[in-house]
Amino acid sequence: MPKVTHIITTLNRGGAENHLFSLIQGQIKLGYEVHVLYLKGDGYWVTPLEILGAKVYRVGLKFYGDLFAVRRLRKQLVAIGSTLIHVHLTQAEFHTRLALMGLTQSEYPFVITKHLDGPFLDRIGVDVFGRFCAKRAVGMIAISGAVRDYFLKNGVRDALGKDLEVIHYGIDAPMDLREEEIRALRADWGVEDHEILVGSVARLVPQKSLDTVLRAFRALNDLSNLSYRLVVVGRGPLETELKDLAQTLGIQDRVIWAGFREDMARVMAALDIFCLSSVYEGFGLVLLEAMAAGKPIVATRVSAIPEIVDDGRTGILVPPKDEAALAAALLQLQLAQERRLMGEAGRSRALSDFPLTKMVEATDVFYQKVFHEGAFTTDPIHTMFKGQMSSPRQIT
Repeated sequence: MPKVTHIITTLNRGGAENHLFSLIQGQIKLGYEVHVLYLKGDGYWVTPLEILGAKVYRVGLKFYGDLFAVRRLRKQLVAIGSTLIHVHLTQAEFHTRLALMGLTQSEYPFVITKHLDGPFLDRIGVDVFGRFCAKRAVGMIAISGAVRDYFLKNGVRDALGKDLEVIHYGIDAPMDLREEEIRALRADWGVEDHEILVGSVARLVPQKSLDTVLRAFRALNDLSNLSYRLVVVGRGPLETELKDLAQTLGIQDRVIWAGFREDMARVMAALDIFCLSSVYEGFGLVLLEAMAAGKPIVATRVSAIPEIVDDGRTGILVPPKDEAALAAALLQLQLAQERRLMGEAGRSRALSDFPLTKMVEATDVFYQKVFHEGAFTTDPIHTMFKGQMSSPRQIT
């Protein structure tokens, strides 16, 4: 049975963490023995992962460079035994690299998924710690072409000695919801049937540039004689500042602050238009969620977003921090027929180009590939993957 140990900074609710849960779900269906080590955080995904059958351990990292946590991480890896190690997010990457010092690559091969196109540490950058980690890795995944290109330019490929493999996030088709459920949520938010509901699902942090959405929404209401509402789903440190801005712009009565919600399929189904105004984005899993729900997208033309949203067919892309362009794009979708056509095209693209099974099977093939290309033919862990290259497994 193939054995993989995923190591991640947190198991909080977030893009990388949500992706990891879906990946593990698929790997267990493929017959993997899965272990998960997380360094810190609230452990949101711990119970769901344990229900799947994964073995989950909390390391208890207290600060960057916590050597006591590194020792606990190393001790747990030794207890797990010979295993492929798959690391997600930079803090997990660095501390795992320290824990692996002195452990053989043959028993503990190390692969990395890069989830963001940004520096390893703001003060030091990618060239020091990023190369240090990449030199020990036997392979590296980028979640988008934009992320891959960033690390190619910053020298990680040279340290790795090979190209990064692009494996996009994937998504399952959302469950069908009754019309009454959707109408009930809109009613809870105070949205009338005739109103066009624009929604953004994002952490309230500078990266998401939600101030641009608020300013664009104000401009939209000035440009159109139709009635619009805006719902912001998410939490974050900028919440008070953004609410104050809505007040200043005079749109506070048109904006719904929905906070954190678990029922994302229902949220997406309730929207008429989905909007994402990020200034950078490693992938943007919420875009797939909106597309799978059949919603047209208005988003910024940055990072990986153009790989997901087909401009003019499944959505409209605009420059970042351009409130006028964002308002004009939203205005283009004022007709229900236009929204329906783009939404249908988006759903088709999400389910054909980004299915969850494709992501899981591509990761499985990647694991096999790094063993096939490496010098692992006589090592104990290689027997977990030996002979599978000619016929990749499929989720049933």
